[in-house]
Amino acid sequence: MRAKHVRLRRQEFEMIVTYLEDRDNFERTFGAGKKTPLGVKHITKTVAFGVMAVELRQMGFPDVPRPNLQKEVDYFVKTFKEAKKTMNDHERRAYG
Repeated sequence: MRAKHVRLRRQEFEMIVTYLEDRDNFERTFGAGKKTPLGVKHITKTVAFGVMAVELRQMGFPDVPRPNLQKEVDYFVKTFKEAKKTMNDHERRAYG
């Protein structure tokens, strides 16, 4: 049975975007490949999202992140990419 997807609330989304606008936070969370850098060693993305969770709570967002933060962010990124591709396809057809 598939778990029901919980969407990010607007305030949570804005807070995560603000957090990820910082280049160091973005690179630590997403990195390149399967592991992300933290200091001099590499960590998994799951651990990187855990670090993000702790830092977001310290920034004053006690409700976030929920246990499935990584899935929620991944879902948002996937949805954004699909919407962007659709928009680009429509523009390409309209303007050649």
